[in-house]
Amino acid sequence: MPLLHFNKTHLILLLLFSWSILPGKNCDLPEMEASFQKLTEYIDAFEPVPAIALADSLISELKRNEQQDCPLYLWIQYEKGEALELLRNESEVALKIYYEIIGKGEKLKNWEIVAETYLSIARIHEIIGRPKDCLRNLLEARTVIEKHNLYGVFSRFAVRYASYHRIYDNRDSARVYAVKAIQFGKDYNVQRSEVDGYLLMGILTADLEKSVDFFQEAVNLYLEREAYYGAASQKTNIASRYIRSGYPEKAFSHLEEAKNFAEKIPENYNGYYNIFQRIYDLWRQAFEAQGREDSAYVYLQKSVASGEQADIRVNQQKVSEQEIAFAIEKEQAKLRFEQQRSFYLRWGMLLMIILLVGMILAHFNNVKKKQYIAKQKDLISKQNEELNISLRKQSMLLSEVHHRVKNNLQLVMSLLTLKGRKMQDSNIQVHFDDLANKVHSIALIHEQLYRAGEFDEVDLYNYLSDLTSHFQSLQSEDSPFLLELETNNVQLNLETVLPLGIICSELISNSLKYARQPNRPLGLKLSIQKINDEFEFHYQDNGPGYPDKTLKHKPNSMGGLLINSMVRQLRGTSETKNQDGAVFYMKFREKEVSKV
Repeated sequence: MPLLHFNKTHLILLLLFSWSILPGKNCDLPEMEASFQKLTEYIDAFEPVPAIALADSLISELKRNEQQDCPLYLWIQYEKGEALELLRNESEVALKIYYEIIGKGEKLKNWEIVAETYLSIARIHEIIGRPKDCLRNLLEARTVIEKHNLYGVFSRFAVRYASYHRIYDNRDSARVYAVKAIQFGKDYNVQRSEVDGYLLMGILTADLEKSVDFFQEAVNLYLEREAYYGAASQKTNIASRYIRSGYPEKAFSHLEEAKNFAEKIPENYNGYYNIFQRIYDLWRQAFEAQGREDSAYVYLQKSVASGEQADIRVNQQKVSEQEIAFAIEKEQAKLRFEQQRSFYLRWGMLLMIILLVGMILAHFNNVKKKQYIAKQKDLISKQNEELNISLRKQSMLLSEVHHRVKNNLQLVMSLLTLKGRKMQDSNIQVHFDDLANKVHSIALIHEQLYRAGEFDEVDLYNYLSDLTSHFQSLQSEDSPFLLELETNNVQLNLETVLPLGIICSELISNSLKYARQPNRPLGLKLSIQKINDEFEFHYQDNGPGYPDKTLKHKPNSMGGLLINSMVRQLRGTSETKNQDGAVFYMKFREKEVSKV
């Protein structure tokens, strides 16, 4: 025991002082990797105390050399987290380390350690009974594994996923992923996953002999690397399965093998007395199952004695290692403090000189920039003023254009009306009136643009109100009509309103001609609603309706042809029907126009 204590203690000291020559930010670390291998051996041997001491020493040295961005730094932190998991009540500290690893690993794009860390977090949540958090971290790990083709890590994922399903969900799914753990463990030489896969299959398999075969496969893998603690543990699983299944006589040979394996374990091994306690306790159970109480009592005593040895054993070596590691850390902290103070004193003066020179240069540069900015502001101000003047001129010109177009169209409308009044034939007069109404519908658009001062869009409600008011003004007091107008604050561009106005004008004219009925006032209903990106146009009168339920072209009339032409211009669809009068329905979209 003292000799072994001496070797481990001096191993840590020699490693610490030999690493001091490593250059900063150089990730080629053969000496450190050898020590990392020793760290993993501590973890595999379930020796968390020396593992944590060594991990802290390695981390401290890497930080001193500013090598925190090296992949090995993250892996050492990861192994420290696993060591903390082996201690009682340290899961919270391990989780904190794991979360830091994920953040750093994602930043460095070290996806393998990110995936492994998610799996370790899932394992902690599984142990403490948090299935939702366990599953969430498992799925995070799978996402990283699949995205970056981490097939070797997938075997570890399969182990954890099988364990999750075994405890919380579906044993069939657990078996599927246990088989995948074995398969991927073999294919990618991850023996730990292969062993865990066989262990899970042994637990999950209902058939006794098949279950024993799976446990035996795990034993064989442990023996390949002379891991006698693992081999003995798997043999106890076989013996326990036989005892619980009612075949205690078959358990004895496996317990004998387990004892032989356990005797090859060094006495200073952390789980040495625990494995003997389990072996002797299973022997007791087997003898009790056979009714051999005397033999059972003998092995009960042996089990209790081994348990007491496990409980009272004080590992002076581990305590000494912790004390040495703590003392080394204190000395290194003092050394780092002196080095930092010297560094700051040397560079402090240089930094002050650099800052002073920088401030002088910045002052002159700032003066030049202010002068340049002032010139640019004056230039921009002049350009903005010129642009505003130009914009006002263009607005005035555009307003004048709409005003003149409206006046010219009103002149045309007046000429058509006067010409129609001179005609003797009433049918010809009607044609002239129709033309005048169509011209008026176009003139109203320009009047709306001129009055609103906005030249891109027309307010549809105001436009249609003016259009229908025009038709009402043409009616005699004996033949008025009622109008119900519905729009939802619809604004449309000039190219869309123009054909729409002609359609409305033609429909109203058609109703005024053909929809009147005796002893019943003419009623019109016009609505335009926006539904998503489309507009629905609905027009209806309370007259007798369309002949044959459709709007037909007459040989001497252009009304129906004109309406269909305007519908095509709008790239819309229309239909007519009779429902308490003539109904015209159209769906269309606002026409796209160039902004230039």
